[in-house]
Amino acid sequence: MRLMSVFEHLVKEGGIFSLWRGNGINVLKIAPETALKIGAYEQVIKTRLTVANTGEYSGIMDCCKKLLKQEGFRTFFKGHVPNLLGIVPYAGLDLAVYEFLKNYWLEQNAGDSVNPGIIILLGCSTLSHTCGQLVSFPLYLVRTRMQAEAPVGKETPTMIQLIQEIYKREGIRGFYRGITPNIIKLLPAVVIGCVVYERVKPILGVT
Repeated sequence: MRLMSVFEHLVKEGGIFSLWRGNGINVLKIAPETALKIGAYEQVIKTRLTVANTGEYSGIMDCCKKLLKQEGFRTFFKGHVPNLLGIVPYAGLDLAVYEFLKNYWLEQNAGDSVNPGIIILLGCSTLSHTCGQLVSFPLYLVRTRMQAEAPVGKETPTMIQLIQEIYKREGIRGFYRGITPNIIKLLPAVVIGCVVYERVKPILGVT
């Protein structure tokens, strides 16, 4: 389904505010996610709130209660394995590519200025974030599929089973379905984070 088709479907199904469905838990999860980077609990709730039909859940607590009653405590940790596996390549590659591009620019332009400037930093950040997304997105997609699917008369597929199923039905391209809106959503935060990172380093005496 194309991006515009998804927007049209959501607006038709639940009104313009359905585009922000699940955003409350998304805001609440930022602090612990940034500190730990390993939590799956809040991700499950956010995913269910996002894909739910209008009126299915009245809020975060209602979603928690219904998931616990219908699927048990284990459902809050669905997708934690691909989530953990995806963190390392994303964070590692993102920072490595960013530092490589920035240092390469400094080497090529050492005679002009030691300060790359905001535009160069934004370019380096955009490219490094995109590289990190391309490598880690398949694991995040598998995580989201595991969290979004409620068991219907059978056990939820394991990570390996889901990977095999996606590849069999959609091929390699199936692992990158939805990557465009994902990059668009995360890019502003990542760009701002990298710029702040560069500006704070001198203040802290880090070179």
